[in-house]
Amino acid sequence: MPASQPAPQIPHGDSSAADPNPEARLFHSPPELWNKLKSIAREMRHEPTPAEEYLWQRLRNRQVAGAKFRRQYAIDHFIVDFVCLEQRLIIEVDGSIHNVVVEYDAHRQAVLEAQGFRFLRFRNEDVLESIDDVIAAVTSAIGNFWQRTRPIKLNCSTGRVL
Repeated sequence: MPASQPAPQIPHGDSSAADPNPEARLFHSPPELWNKLKSIAREMRHEPTPAEEYLWQRLRNRQVAGAKFRRQYAIDHFIVDFVCLEQRLIIEVDGSIHNVVVEYDAHRQAVLEAQGFRFLRFRNEDVLESIDDVIAAVTSAIGNFWQRTRPIKLNCSTGRVL
């Protein structure tokens, strides 16, 4: 999203609040589940893996293409490592446990992709040893999203794209 436009405000699981954008609710866990996931996500934010912490230091405060990332964020029935809601981009940092939970990861990714999210997955080693390559991949994914979604302006008299 261009810097001149404010990011959409997407409230957390409070279903009693008046929601000016009802579609925003799709990005969150159901309120009854949010109450359970909230403490787990908070704990995960306070105890990140070294790779998650290293990547977070590069993603936070809109350092990558001006995109706002959240970490350990509840979406549907899952907690994702990092998400940029504006970009519908989820970043997962996979440690050795993910070699064992391949089917679960595939199911989780399919459910979230069905909601319109895109995924980038990196191994811990990739983040810790090649952070610049990881950031380049994230930047590329953000750029590709804006190229596909930005409005096209045409000069009516010439038919040329502006």
